[in-house]
Amino acid sequence: MFTLRIDGREIAPRPDETVLDALLRSGVEAPHSCRAGACRACLVRATAGAPPEDAADGVPPPLRERGWFLACLARPASDLTLTYEDDGETSVEAEVRSVELLAPDVARLALRPREEFSYRPGQYVVLRRDDGLSRPYSLASVPGEDDELELHVRRVPGGAFSGFVFEDLVAGDRLALRGPFGSCVYPETAADEPLVLAGTGTGLAPLLGVLREALRRGHGGTIDLYHGGRTADDLYLDERLSRLVDGRDGVRYVPSPLGGPPVRGGPVGRLDEVVFARHADLTGHRVFLCGAPDLVQKMRKQAFLRGAELDAIHADPFLSAPPR
Repeated sequence: MFTLRIDGREIAPRPDETVLDALLRSGVEAPHSCRAGACRACLVRATAGAPPEDAADGVPPPLRERGWFLACLARPASDLTLTYEDDGETSVEAEVRSVELLAPDVARLALRPREEFSYRPGQYVVLRRDDGLSRPYSLASVPGEDDELELHVRRVPGGAFSGFVFEDLVAGDRLALRGPFGSCVYPETAADEPLVLAGTGTGLAPLLGVLREALRRGHGGTIDLYHGGRTADDLYLDERLSRLVDGRDGVRYVPSPLGGPPVRGGPVGRLDEVVFARHADLTGHRVFLCGAPDLVQKMRKQAFLRGAELDAIHADPFLSAPPR
């Protein structure tokens, strides 16, 4: 039997229980979101004891060397003393500049970090409020062009954090910001490769960042951006995207509602069917896929079968936390 120590408390994990589950069961306000090791919201540091090696998968090496690991993946194999204090190692404070509705269920959240914050367009950050509640959101902004971080927040029915953003968060409030994380970014080596970017819902946010970065760098290959939604109302940046690509040779924006009338004469139907009907051969392409996890994983497989190299497929499934 192993013991977890945190803030002067001792917790005995149950058999096969993760560190996160043990902390939550014992009443610790442990930051978390996806519970699948994807969002990095549950980062915690071991100041004594060795966390399981596989619980540090995806944690940046400098943090891993300091004892940071993912509580949702860790099943203790020894006694651990834990802390969430980071002395600025994993988070910075950010000021809310604005909360703007892009659609009835999508908000544009603009943040300004209170110290230098380096990131690449398309990466994601984890936002944490004072009580520890945390959620990951992708970046649509571009450093060097934007003074603020731009994130798109979809209101989830019963969602604790999205409800907080829509109902309580106002300009001047402050949040802790962790990150950046993720590899859904525009690589400099892709300067002449054809790009296919496809996403559903707020999966558009990282794709917008990648698109803007590619345009900023004078990308030489073609770019096709597909945004899928249930209806035309879900395509919340239609006008902005249309203006962004207007008059640019080789750059195309394709709005794709699942049902209802077409948008700008575009297709209607499932996003995967729309994309692969137009891109039957993806040899030599670089593909970015963001949004609903089932659809992202399905499209990732199909892109590979159509010739895209695995290391040229950037998949970012958006996992939701259980409602609270």
